[in-house]
Amino acid sequence: MVQNDRQLFRDIYDFKCKDRFCLYEQGLWPETYERWYGEGLSRSIPRHFLEGVENAIVAQTTDVYSQLNILYPCYLPIHYQAMPSQAKTLEEDTETAVIQDAWGTTLKIRKDGRSLPQYLDWPVKTMADWERYNAFFEGTVEVRLPKNWSGLTASIRTQTQGIVTLHCIGMFAFPREIMGVENLLMAFYDRPELIEKMLDDRLEFYFRLYEKPAAATQPDIAFIWEDMSYMQGPLLSPEFCRKYLLPRYKRLTAYFRDLGIHRIVVDSDGDVRKLIPIWREAGINGILPFEVKAGNNVEELVRQWPDMVFIGGIDKHQVALGETAIDAELNKRLPSILGRGGYIPSLDHWIPPDIGFSDFCCYRDRVLNFNR
Repeated sequence: MVQNDRQLFRDIYDFKCKDRFCLYEQGLWPETYERWYGEGLSRSIPRHFLEGVENAIVAQTTDVYSQLNILYPCYLPIHYQAMPSQAKTLEEDTETAVIQDAWGTTLKIRKDGRSLPQYLDWPVKTMADWERYNAFFEGTVEVRLPKNWSGLTASIRTQTQGIVTLHCIGMFAFPREIMGVENLLMAFYDRPELIEKMLDDRLEFYFRLYEKPAAATQPDIAFIWEDMSYMQGPLLSPEFCRKYLLPRYKRLTAYFRDLGIHRIVVDSDGDVRKLIPIWREAGINGILPFEVKAGNNVEELVRQWPDMVFIGGIDKHQVALGETAIDAELNKRLPSILGRGGYIPSLDHWIPPDIGFSDFCCYRDRVLNFNR
């Protein structure tokens, strides 16, 4: 089996290995599992060691990644949402339910999960709301870790397929979760003092939260989830990003480096090209997943930003079309990058169910053997 493990990921990220690629994927949709089970994926895959663990950010039910020789984010199970959880059902009928999620946001959902939720209300609108809400983040670090935390740390450190990942909800994503996009964007104009207070308080929470878990697990990367762009560019102007987010990013990345984590990745869908210089200035050195339909072409970006790490940028829609399209997609993007280091192939989002099992295996094999 071709080597594809954490050490290779680290060496490529650090520009130490330049003559080959590893393969890293963020996740699979549940429907993808179901399709693949019908196309040859074994249903007897061993359980993932984080299955059923409290606070798991992504529920890993099987160790499919080791089975398929692909790397994935092994998120530390740290509870960074409100405590106690605000999740509850407010009303329901046979087909739908109105719920509060763990953040306290009110939304209407279909019980069968066949549509996106309808967002109805958010918990923070004013400074008084924030002062009340911020009390949910008081208390000790220990209450935010699984009860069997001490028994998990050795498994997290020693496994070889999961990239040990300290997951952090970012300086744009956090207030969006509790205010909603439109309210948040208006607040940058109408209530900037509320934005600054929320972000500074959130940083102080992170500074209390991550030190002990990081020391116990030695994360490979710090992962800042933002999702702050759409198909046409950033949701927040670069000017406002520099004014409000950049100073906080700098404090956050300095803190991660003090914890011994020098690989710092930001995750945002959409067209992120105008944000790259801001993130780079902030001390962030890696970005994913580079949605192709939003205009992100990694084979061009690696030339523009030679010291940045890029993860992703492989068009999932092309992989779904089969072997010929897979070869064309990889031959379009990878030859000019091979020899650079600092690039890790990955689909430009989670693995969708329109990619068949044999086509994914073809894509995996092509990537891992690309230089051979």
